[in-house]
Amino acid sequence: MENWNFGSMKPSLMTINCSVNPIILFVSVWPDEVIDNLINTPLLAVAEAKKQDFEKGWGQCLAEMIACQKINHSDKLMIYGIVSTGTFWEFGQLSENRFTQHSISYSVATEPQKVFGILDYIFAQCEKQADSITTKEKLYAYIEN
Repeated sequence: MENWNFGSMKPSLMTINCSVNPIILFVSVWPDEVIDNLINTPLLAVAEAKKQDFEKGWGQCLAEMIACQKINHSDKLMIYGIVSTGTFWEFGQLSENRFTQHSISYSVATEPQKVFGILDYIFAQCEKQADSITTKEKLYAYIEN
């Protein structure tokens, strides 16, 4: 199992309260090409653990992660998964046909630094993969011309 690095604790998200549900906006300083790759190459799946049922939540999340692999036409990319009730968060990853679920649930109420640190780590890993894809696409476009 990969060691999770909680190094940077700077969350890259904001919550805006509204009358129905909170809206989470991800603030980005990524170049447009990275954003395009993140949209066109899904690297993260998120599912809700309805009624605190993480087992069903992971079933849904794993199905989404496999769908990400199929959309990407690659099982070599690391796909990250998150299952959450909003208060409790669990994390996992899928590469090729190997799914690894982190064995600990984290509470945003008691351990917000860890939750935001893990989210920051996952977003950074997705960004690195997106940058890598962008670089490869540029290289292939250059070679073809």
